[in-house]
Amino acid sequence: MKRIILLLLLACSSQAFSQQPAYDYKPAVPPVPQEIALKLGFADYKPNAEATEPVFPGGNHKFRMAIANNFDNSAVSGTSGRLVTFLYFIVEKDGTISNILASGANGDFNAEAERTVRMIKSPWMPAKVGKEPVRYICIFPLTMTFE
Repeated sequence: MKRIILLLLLACSSQAFSQQPAYDYKPAVPPVPQEIALKLGFADYKPNAEATEPVFPGGNHKFRMAIANNFDNSAVSGTSGRLVTFLYFIVEKDGTISNILASGANGDFNAEAERTVRMIKSPWMPAKVGKEPVRYICIFPLTMTFE
């Protein structure tokens, strides 16, 4: 009897602890500074709490993978260590992206990050307020380590 109870407990505990989380990880990012909105040509930008965020086909993980697959490491040659930039871009009402801007300490890394995002042609599902598509500034943190 003890063996049966022990076996049942083991079977139930392995089932309970083997589940995968059902969410797409999204790191915390700062709000869009007004000077960035101006550089992006979106002077009348006002964050709308009611807007749904735009979605890349397959989610943030697929977008990050598209960047990683197209990023040319040789453009940042001679650099070692961890580089960080914030990618800002507008997802238009039709799902295209425009006005890409990278803001970080390394100019070569920023330029390559911008070039890489320009290469990604998959349309996004645009942000919406109610059922109406709206323009939306996306902030995407990008960190890479070079050796």
